[in-house]
Amino acid sequence: MENKNQQQYQHLGRKTFFLFVMKRSYLAFFSLAAAIALATIPGAFPSEYGKYLLMAVPFATAFFVFVCLITFLAGWLEYNNYGVLVSEDSFKIKRGMVRTEEIGIPYRYIKQVKINRNLTNQMMGLSDITICVMGDNDDAQFMTSDQSEIVITWVDKDLAVEIQDNILKKSEVEKVNMPQWAAPQGKI
Repeated sequence: MENKNQQQYQHLGRKTFFLFVMKRSYLAFFSLAAAIALATIPGAFPSEYGKYLLMAVPFATAFFVFVCLITFLAGWLEYNNYGVLVSEDSFKIKRGMVRTEEIGIPYRYIKQVKINRNLTNQMMGLSDITICVMGDNDDAQFMTSDQSEIVITWVDKDLAVEIQDNILKKSEVEKVNMPQWAAPQGKI
């Protein structure tokens, strides 16, 4: 049974996993394209080297498969180490493959949460979430400037809307409950 107090980071969706793998696959596609180009260009190699080319095909295929496996593994590692968490007191982002970092943003610093969808994202059903964070001069360790933006890319569209709604609900609750110095109702 899962402990309700222990919350887990949420991954950004299957399409995000696919894009993490695809952004690293340029070496695999380049090696495949180069092998096909060299094999099909007439006169690229003298005819006496033809038998060596036929022997190189299994090695080129094995290299391509190896590069694809490494690409898939790197994308999987990046995806598994990237997540968001809407906790009770802050919004948290965890990312990184070798050196992981965890960013926690208290809701009182969140000024705005925007969802951006360019044409490519719309066609793929993805969104980018932009979180505008306001700094405080008293809290120099948290923010280095007065305002900053954190962008989370390639989030499934429905998940992006859910994250935005949850952050806005949590930040509004904190904004409503923060002023304890307000005058009692009925008195001005």
